[in-house]
Amino acid sequence: MSEKSITRQQLGLVAQHKSAVGTCDLAQGPALAANSLCRRAEQVYRARVGGPNRKFRLVYLHLVSPMLSSSMSWSRILPWCAPASTSATPAWYRSGSPMKLPEIMLKLIEGTQPLGFHSGVPAGGAMSKRSNLILFLVAFLCCTIPANSQEDQAGQAGGQTAGRARAQLPDGQGKEIVQTNCVLCHSLSNVINSGHSPEEWRTTVAMMLNVGAPVPNDKIEVVTNYLIKNFPEKPAPPAVVIPGSTEVSFQEWSVPTPGSRPHDPLAAPDGTIWYSGHMGNLLGHLDPKTGQFKEYHPKTEASGPHGLILDKQGNIWFTANFKGYIGKLDPQTGNVTEYPLDPAARDPHTPVFDQKGTIWFTVQGADMVGKLNPQTGEVKTEKVPTPRANPYGMVVTSKGNPYFVEFGANKVASIDPETMGIQEYLLPDERARPRRVAITSDDVLYYTDYGRGYLGRFDTKTNKTTGEWPSPGGPQSKPYGITIVNGVVWYSESGVRPNTLVRFDPKTEKFQSWVIPAGGGVVRNMMHFEDGKLVLTESGENVVALVTVKDNYKMTQTDGNK
Repeated sequence: MSEKSITRQQLGLVAQHKSAVGTCDLAQGPALAANSLCRRAEQVYRARVGGPNRKFRLVYLHLVSPMLSSSMSWSRILPWCAPASTSATPAWYRSGSPMKLPEIMLKLIEGTQPLGFHSGVPAGGAMSKRSNLILFLVAFLCCTIPANSQEDQAGQAGGQTAGRARAQLPDGQGKEIVQTNCVLCHSLSNVINSGHSPEEWRTTVAMMLNVGAPVPNDKIEVVTNYLIKNFPEKPAPPAVVIPGSTEVSFQEWSVPTPGSRPHDPLAAPDGTIWYSGHMGNLLGHLDPKTGQFKEYHPKTEASGPHGLILDKQGNIWFTANFKGYIGKLDPQTGNVTEYPLDPAARDPHTPVFDQKGTIWFTVQGADMVGKLNPQTGEVKTEKVPTPRANPYGMVVTSKGNPYFVEFGANKVASIDPETMGIQEYLLPDERARPRRVAITSDDVLYYTDYGRGYLGRFDTKTNKTTGEWPSPGGPQSKPYGITIVNGVVWYSESGVRPNTLVRFDPKTEKFQSWVIPAGGGVVRNMMHFEDGKLVLTESGENVVALVTVKDNYKMTQTDGNK
């Protein structure tokens, strides 16, 4: 292959057929994240060359980062691969050039894109062995395309390398576009192993376009129809409806931006609803009385707004999941203030206020927890003892002690608010994978065990599990978003079709459940108003929902996800 004739299509085909550059068995890495990419790139280089090399890591990341801008933070890359001072790197590095991978690769190979690095790479970018550059870059590409979503990381890594090599798309109009462009961000196995309804595919394509998938406007419908035809919805456990005496009614609104993937909701004191548009880089605001929406965009592109909390001044705080910072939106002005995290703290996740106004948060991808002082902007982080714990949902007790659940392990953990020391507590079943957690007014935790299809109870006074109940939808029901209203537990089953809303009364230990009208599309989190109305975000359906419970009652401020 000529060094100066590599096209986007050829690059995609080379990435698809890894055997062209040798076999890599590093496909077990989790999601798109800067540190993960850096580590795996270095592992490949060490394996092939026998030692670390800053130059190759730097070049590699410059080529890959722009195409993965939705999941990368330039500030997170610098400490791994660049000199200590950002002024020692070229302007196009510091700015995070949006140029696509093939264009940058061609310019570097041809010598028309000066590297300008001050870490051993000559200015002007000319390298003596350009064929080696191509080899390493394509090898790195093949070994760092993530194969799994966070839902499917555990227990599914085996055999992925072989599976990737065998991945073949069915013939049809749109195949070439998918084959060429989709491998720039993930492997073809992600597509081949998928299965969605037509509406879900439209939402998925919109999400990919939101984060920069290079599909021409006149080919979007072609790609969508190809995916709908060849990868239809796969069988899922049916929703199980358990009757009972409680009555609920649903109101559902489609959000304005297609593919924004509403992730977390926030029930504001004025009766309005906020939500994070995770894949649309936005914070949305809905007035249920009028049905009117307003969207706010962070100043940093592809920030990936995730968890939301509200302070006493009416500011909306959010975790910038893709860009490694905590953000504060002033709804009156639309201004966003950014509080950057430690570069190693990739994937900030769930935020929560304690009684002193400190923000505590989980950092899933980096296995960390952290706290932010909003008055001073000081941020501190702490590593979780268990490797790959994936700290996820978090709450704070009435005494000001943060607790969180570990989605990558069968553990609940607490944090000492003064020392940030972490104490972990084993759950009874090693297969447990707690994902979200809510807390009662008397400091009892209820967690959704996504891995086994259970609802669990944990007493923070004894730090013991005090009950577990199989969810109505069964082992594959994947319980997820959860909140508590006056002691009654509400959560959603995301693995059944359609998703369900489930009510559990701890006093009677009885369940009741309802089908979510729009389908749910994975309800990743939920919250409630003081009058007991529930707010749900239906990610895959691009929908926000308000659920009214008949005979709602006034509830205490400390119940649920406040």
